[in-house]
Amino acid sequence: MALGDSYSSGPVIPPQADPVTCLRSSVNYPGLVAQSPEVDVFRDVTCGGAPTSNLTTPQPANPPGSGRPL
Repeated sequence: MALGDSYSSGPVIPPQADPVTCLRSSVNYPGLVAQSPEVDVFRDVTCGGAPTSNLTTPQPANPPGSGRPL
């Protein structure tokens, strides 16, 4: 699992995997790690603008039950 703010999420780096809420690029560093053949399961929940408090609570753009990462 990858956690992080905009430094990790790769905002405006095309192609965008989540262009609306988290500005997460599919070729950010976590996305590149996930493509490694040694990685079986990986979840990238990086999100642009995420403060430390979002480690345990959803961002306003990602309310509980929305299906979007915390």
